Amino acid sequence: MQLGKRGFPYPILNNAKNYNCYINSTYSLEFEELEDGDNYILKNIRIETNSGLLKELLNQGKAKAMVMIECSSTLFKYSEEITLHPKDIIIPINKLSGRIEVSSITYATETINNLSSEDFIDDFSGYKFKIEKYCPIALDDGIVSKIEYDDLEDKKVSSIFSVVKSYDTEKKIMSVINDDKKIKIELPEHEYENFDRLNGQIIFQHIFFSIIIIPALSMCLKELQDEVKYQNKMLEDVVDSHTWFVSVQNAYKKMTETTLTEELFLALDVLELSQMIMDNCVVNSIDDFHDIITRTNDTDEEEYINE
Repeated sequence: MQLGKRGFPYPILNNAKNYNCYINSTYSLEFEELEDGDNYILKNIRIETNSGLLKELLNQGKAKAMVMIECSSTLFKYSEEITLHPKDIIIPINKLSGRIEVSSITYATETINNLSSEDFIDDFSGYKFKIEKYCPIALDDGIVSKIEYDDLEDKKVSSIFSVVKSYDTEKKIMSVINDDKKIKIELPEHEYENFDRLNGQIIFQHIFFSIIIIPALSMCLKELQDEVKYQNKMLEDVVDSHTWFVSVQNAYKKMTETTLTEELFLALDVLELSQMIMDNCVVNSIDDFHDIITRTNDTDEEEYINE
């Protein structure tokens, strides 16, 4: 939430010099930006100011400083109180992808009457202002950064699927073809185009996995179980004709540290196995869908400061 270039009818302490309404007072959001492979870290995050007025309001509890972290491509929004004293904020990196905005706002926690300062610029000099509760007092639009994180890299098994458009104009259902190297999923033309438009957005990943990948994978795994059970085939023979299953075996071993043997594979529930190796996407998609609905409908900026 970047407000630094927005005009206000009262003086704002702003890190952007062109919008700062104070002569000598400063305000800034400070931190070290780090990544450790699993997390996005804002190390030693804090506000810095030389304003005696702002420090007094903070000490009296009449103002509170917040940091906002936003990622538009994943619809991730997070806010947390910060102070003049450094601390670390850690965000799981799989919640972020692409453009990240990190900014700060200090707002009034109660109505402040007769706000005045000798440090106001000429336009506000000599005036006293009433600052309503939740109105900004100080702003720093912070930084715009970029996170290169591909959720699919954590789910190598996803590469075994190929989602394509069906050219059968009469077709109204999804079809699954259990090929040798990939599981081919055909969608009707209109639905495929909708899928293709949204597929690049990580926030929809679990949802698409749930409604497309899970039923397809479950069906194909059941077919493989049946080949071993009822056609007297060895699992090795089935793998030779369906090499995509190697990725399933590898994913299972990585997650459980157990080899997916023939005996174990035949005893497993294919729906549970599918969900497990696809990052529990069915239950995760419920949370993602909730986030999409609530966050896209919530346009009130006070969501950051009313917590």
